[in-house]
Amino acid sequence: MGLASVAASVAVGYTLAGRGSATAKSTRAFAGTLTKVIRSGDGAAQLKAKNAKGEEISLAEGTKIGPGTELKTDARARARIELDDGTVLALDRQTTVRFEAAPRTMRVTEGVVMADVLRQEGAPPAIFLTESGEVEVTGTKLALTATADRTSVEVLRGTVELKDGSQKVTVSAGQEGIAAKGAKLELAPVQGLAQRLAFGEGLGKAMHNEDGDLPVSGLGELRAKKPGKSDEKDRAVRLSNHKVKVRIAGGVARTEIDEVFSNDSDDELEGIYRFPLPPGAQIERLALEVDGKLLDGSFVDKAKGAAIWRGVIQNAAPKTPKPKEEIFWVPGPWRDPALLEWKRGGRFELKIFPIPKRGSRRIVIAYTENLAPVAGVRRYTYPLPQSTASELRIGNFDLDLQVLGSDPKKAVRPRGYELKRAGAGPAADGAGERFAMAERDFVPTGDLTVEYALADRASDVTAWGYTSNEGGTPESYAALALRPKFSTWGETKPRDVVLVVDSGRSMFGERYQRAKRLAVQIAQELDRRDRVTVLACDISCREAPGGLVNAGGQTAKGIADFLSGIEPDGATDLVGALRRAASRRDASRDARVILITDGVVGAGYRTPERVMREAKDALGDARTALVAVPIGADADVRLLEGVARAGGGLVVPYAPGQTLEGTAVDVVTASYGAGLRDVEVTLPEGLADVAPRALPSIRPGGELVLAAKMTRENVRGDVVLRGRVAGQPFEAKYPVDLRASTNAGNAFVPRVFAAARIADMDDRARTDAERAEVVKLSQRFSVPSRHTSLLVLESEAMFKAFGIDRNSVAPTWTGEESADATTVATLATGAEDLGGSLGGLAANGYGDKDNGPKGAAAGFGGAVASRATRDEFAVGQGAPAPKAPAPAAESEARPSPIEEAKKSKEDSAQRERAAQPSTAPTMAPPLARRPPRPPNFGRGQWMKRIFVRHANISQTSAPPVTPARVTAARAAAQAAPDERNKHRDLARLLSANGALDELGDVLARWSARDPMDADATAMRADLAARGGDRTRALRVLSGVAAAGQADTTTLEALAQSHERAGDQDAACAFRVSVGEQRVVDTKGILTGVDVERVGRALACEERVGRGSVWLSDLKDPAAVEAAARKAKTDVGRESLRGDIVVEATWDASAGADIDLAILDPNGQRYSWVSRSKNVRALDPTSRTRETLALASSGAGPFTLELARAAGQGPVRVQLTVRALGEQSSFPVVLSGPVSTVGRVQVRFDEEFIPVPGPTGAPFEVFR
Repeated sequence: MGLASVAASVAVGYTLAGRGSATAKSTRAFAGTLTKVIRSGDGAAQLKAKNAKGEEISLAEGTKIGPGTELKTDARARARIELDDGTVLALDRQTTVRFEAAPRTMRVTEGVVMADVLRQEGAPPAIFLTESGEVEVTGTKLALTATADRTSVEVLRGTVELKDGSQKVTVSAGQEGIAAKGAKLELAPVQGLAQRLAFGEGLGKAMHNEDGDLPVSGLGELRAKKPGKSDEKDRAVRLSNHKVKVRIAGGVARTEIDEVFSNDSDDELEGIYRFPLPPGAQIERLALEVDGKLLDGSFVDKAKGAAIWRGVIQNAAPKTPKPKEEIFWVPGPWRDPALLEWKRGGRFELKIFPIPKRGSRRIVIAYTENLAPVAGVRRYTYPLPQSTASELRIGNFDLDLQVLGSDPKKAVRPRGYELKRAGAGPAADGAGERFAMAERDFVPTGDLTVEYALADRASDVTAWGYTSNEGGTPESYAALALRPKFSTWGETKPRDVVLVVDSGRSMFGERYQRAKRLAVQIAQELDRRDRVTVLACDISCREAPGGLVNAGGQTAKGIADFLSGIEPDGATDLVGALRRAASRRDASRDARVILITDGVVGAGYRTPERVMREAKDALGDARTALVAVPIGADADVRLLEGVARAGGGLVVPYAPGQTLEGTAVDVVTASYGAGLRDVEVTLPEGLADVAPRALPSIRPGGELVLAAKMTRENVRGDVVLRGRVAGQPFEAKYPVDLRASTNAGNAFVPRVFAAARIADMDDRARTDAERAEVVKLSQRFSVPSRHTSLLVLESEAMFKAFGIDRNSVAPTWTGEESADATTVATLATGAEDLGGSLGGLAANGYGDKDNGPKGAAAGFGGAVASRATRDEFAVGQGAPAPKAPAPAAESEARPSPIEEAKKSKEDSAQRERAAQPSTAPTMAPPLARRPPRPPNFGRGQWMKRIFVRHANISQTSAPPVTPARVTAARAAAQAAPDERNKHRDLARLLSANGALDELGDVLARWSARDPMDADATAMRADLAARGGDRTRALRVLSGVAAAGQADTTTLEALAQSHERAGDQDAACAFRVSVGEQRVVDTKGILTGVDVERVGRALACEERVGRGSVWLSDLKDPAAVEAAARKAKTDVGRESLRGDIVVEATWDASAGADIDLAILDPNGQRYSWVSRSKNVRALDPTSRTRETLALASSGAGPFTLELARAAGQGPVRVQLTVRALGEQSSFPVVLSGPVSTVGRVQVRFDEEFIPVPGPTGAPFEVFR
């Protein structure tokens, strides 16, 4: 029978069975359409099947499927089926299913099925039959795994009933139900569901690869370039051989990858190989083949490794070191290096040189990882891509996999590929099982997974000890895995979920787009009984319309629309965002806060300790927990780990290689259940220097891994675990009897200790000494860190020449031997026995600041002296100019009189020094020495030359910059599009002339290149204000602090701008930043203005009931409390002081709100929305008047501008301008949104004033 006729016959059967309404269809047998088939390698979109008569047929995409049809995917195929009742099925590789004749019933003989079952009112539940159980489904998304003797159903949303004969259990969202022949039904928390669902997510739509430079899972991505070149060439080098050796012993696995790269080109190349590691895995070995022998690499300081690499690439041999005790020969030329560097999360980049033309290079990489227990089963996964791309074809692929220590009563089950059993492993107890695979022209079809069970899976604690003498001195280490049992994990109730998306400026670009897509996907995957809302937070938070609504597709669309309408801007107040999220809680429901951010804090509390303290206060409620998702390669993961810990939750890494859909599933599953929070562990005597120091919350079914040094050979006593579960205290005691072993199977223990210790120190290493300590640990135990690289050179002599210590004391763990472990099978607890069988490994981890006028630039025609001090502020009064102005480099004007006087004085001093003998020391003349007598011209007087500024005030709308200067600046920016200064110069000229449309274009290009540039941010804020959008202007302006590095002066100015607008919440965020910084810098010992600053912060925090925490950090809290009381009465009060003061009045009947602005000679704009401390303002939101004062020591043209914030139509405005003792009043009419209305021309004039002579007399007569 041909394919077409088979398809037709099946289609006819389906049509006859499928007539009727949608409701009728939902009460009949399953039927639908085969919509997608993916086959790796050959790409054939067909499946093998049997029809109702048992005849073998082939099904193509688009074929209708009816009752009686049996479908089977082989080791290369996956399939998607859409049923007529709205249910969607995805079949993984090696899966067999049969459509039964009974209503909505399917039999799963073996394999993995992902099902998204549409809920149908009045319809019977969907039934999935397996060899060991039955799953009854209403409206649910689940993953079903079936073998001959075991059924597992993992639920993402909704509920199912799992049955096995007379047994029945309800499996809720976030849970896994297990039915095994001859055993009781089990419930456990879901772990790793995203990995099992990943194959199905890609069948219905294009999966979101969230990293454009992402390497391919398991194989990585290999590129090459010519030495010294920057452009990489895709597929210039191919992977010709790939060997994988996996050794699993207990709960630890070691993976060794042996690869050969072939260069078919006629160029010698430098290879760049990028690859992601599984979460929590640790690189331990890098070896490069040189002259037929493998040479292992060494961990070196990252900067040193990079320098050596560059030297080899450039063929620049280092200087020969001076010999001390040995002389060695270094053969040349020096080549053949390989350098491995940490790039992001679990991603590494490997550089290999050279790959000879028409030649190849061999490299070996090894990593170790802990394997998470899930419902009594552990899963090892070797990640491989799911693709039909021929480019991923590998010439030779070999796999050798061995499992030691598994429970002989439970089979070891490889999934995804047809592995051949290679017999028992070499373990003495014969408990090992070994598998192998060898293929040519191999095309990967997805992950390889191996499931196995350990005999100690019911225990609560497993402990290992190891002693080593490799460094010359015996050292012993211990590792402990704690798996506490508590019952509340099974209580799945409807919840309120608050998605907090960071919309601050640091999230600008693709980072925000990723966060948006993730939030939308999470809303789609949440249980339909949950309510969800989204907050977009920066300096303040905006909530999606409708507030908390039920999760689902329509809600997800609304979230997408809401977030798409927000451009990332402003500084992020992380604590403020968490407080706002906490305020959305309903006391009658559990709450989850999901925080999606890069962790860059610009406002509010900024130090990690205080951020964590406030997070705990905001989210410390027993029914609330936080899940943090770091976004971006440079996300502050350590800060977010601390915040999650304080909020009783977890960090879910956005792991390299993981899809958007997979990450969303991980986030949702992590949010289920009530975990153990505020974790504390007390270890028995004999265990010291515990790592990690800060303990994370433990998920339901999770595992906490600790490491410590052993100070004695045998340790006996109780391990005490304390914390809180659902608000109730939890305490458990585990008696351990641990002995340090020399068994090679325990050799992984020292590296567990070192990895935890490095995680404690890595990101906190600030000084050279701290970084050196991290490097030393990394080198000693062969554990990677952010401050080290793994370097391979061509010979031992070359390592010696560069001074690289090769004496690592870390023992080698190969996974070839079983470990000696101590287990605690029963739980002794001081609280109630909280029961349940759980598991799961919890990974540990643990610009220019000038904000006043640019007083250095000559601007548009006048030299500008350095800025005035606070004491020089005076309304309309001139003041002596400072002695030493700093002219701008771009000034075209002649030097100012001050500069000429300074230069004349310097030249005179130079001439005087030149006239003295070179051997004589230069000495200052005595103070009383009389100067040379002037010529006898009669009566005279001693005079002092000074420079006094004067101002001319005029009414004008003419632009201050000539068209020629704008044209020249425009050409310069076009000629150098990547130079910041060219964009800045052009933007300033356009700003001064009021060319706002072109200014907007220039700022857009500038910001696209550097979104965090403070000057560009301030000018974008000015542009918004000139367009009348003061709310947006304030938000954008706060972005000058977005990088978290703004100085105190800037933060105070930002606070004052928000106070003028009446936005006390945003103002307080900056006041808190200032106060916190001063407390930290002074260690609580405050004097002078710092007392006022901290007082303002205290006043702010007293508004939200958090004032007491400030007082505890202070040495003199009484003075600060007094300052806080004064601050509460002084809000909004400003003294008008300035060199230029402009007052505007207009009639209230106009209904207008008008803002004043002054543009200095540099084109910098000053209004009441400002980051400058030199601005004062009164009545900024009045509908009848406003006053603006600017303190500036500059000279040149100052342009006066009016901008309309509200109202329409022409408005007559009366202006009064006072500047340096001059005053002028004149009327203007504002017709449009913004207009130039006047100018203050400031100049320096030379004057002479009498001074006392050297003798003290007012004058002298010379005869």
